[in-house]
Amino acid sequence: MTKKIVIAGMPGSGKTTFISALRHILVSDEVETSLKLTGLSDAEQHLNTLEKEWIACSKVGRTKQLVEEWVSFHVREVATETLATILVPDFSGEAFRRPAATGQCKKTVQAALADLDGLLLFTNAARGDDDTLITTVQELLDGEESSVEEIVPFNPIDMPEESLLVELLQIFNRAPAKARRRKLALIASAWDDVEAVDKSQTPDQWFFLYRPMLSQFLECNGDLWDVQVYGVSAQGGKLPRDRDLLGSMVPSERVRIVGHAAKSHDITAPIGWLMSSPRS
Repeated sequence: MTKKIVIAGMPGSGKTTFISALRHILVSDEVETSLKLTGLSDAEQHLNTLEKEWIACSKVGRTKQLVEEWVSFHVREVATETLATILVPDFSGEAFRRPAATGQCKKTVQAALADLDGLLLFTNAARGDDDTLITTVQELLDGEESSVEEIVPFNPIDMPEESLLVELLQIFNRAPAKARRRKLALIASAWDDVEAVDKSQTPDQWFFLYRPMLSQFLECNGDLWDVQVYGVSAQGGKLPRDRDLLGSMVPSERVRIVGHAAKSHDITAPIGWLMSSPRS
C-alpha cells in the first residue's frame, strides 16, 4: 500500500525552499538519506527550475507558474521498503489559508487532505511569534493613541498564522469527516535564525515557546495527532548575505536539520517518520 503525505503551510512558511532542497537531495545522492526516489514527478520541468535556483543560491521563486501546479514525489523508505507519494497541492499557501479562514476549500485540495496518512506542516521560525502586546490591546480599549497607525476592519484571511494553522488542523476531523489519528511533522523553517541566537535550543523547546497556541492545541488533541517537531535550514543561511559561503559548499551539505532521528543533512527524515505507523 502506498502512503500519502501532504506538504502544507501558509504563505511564506518555507515550503518552496524545502521542496527545492528535497528535490536536489533525492536526485543527487550527495548525502545519505532515509528515502529514495522511485519515479519522476509529473512536474519535472518546474522542479528542475526550482532546483537550479536553489543550487545557484538564488532566492527561490515562491509562486510563478507553480501556484496552480500540483507537484508529487514518489519515494521508498530505505529501511522498510514502504512506498509513499508526497503531494504539494499549493506552493503559494493560499489554498490552505482560505479554507482555514473562511471554511471554503477547493474540491481538489479537500480530496488531498481527506485521506492523507501524514502531514508535513511548515511554520517560519524567522517570524518569531504572533503575540500582540497586552499594552497595545489596552490602549485600543481605552481609546488612547497607540502604535497601530490605522485600524482596519477584521478580515479572517489576515488572522495570525497560528490561528489559521489550528483551524486548518481542526478541518481534518470535523464532521462530516470521520475523526482519526494522523501523523504530523511540524517543520520550523529558517532554523539558522534560531541557531544564531541559541544553538542549544531544541525544536520542541522553540515550538513550546514561540508557537504556544498550536503547541497547546496539539498537546490537548494527542488522540488525533501524533507529532514530531523538526528544525530545518533548507538554504543553509541568509541570502544574499551568505551567497559566497554557501556557493562554495557541496549543495546538499548546506542543508541542516535537527529533530527526531534526523541526520545532519537528511531532510527526508521527517517524511520517513511520517511513513511509519502512528504511535499508540
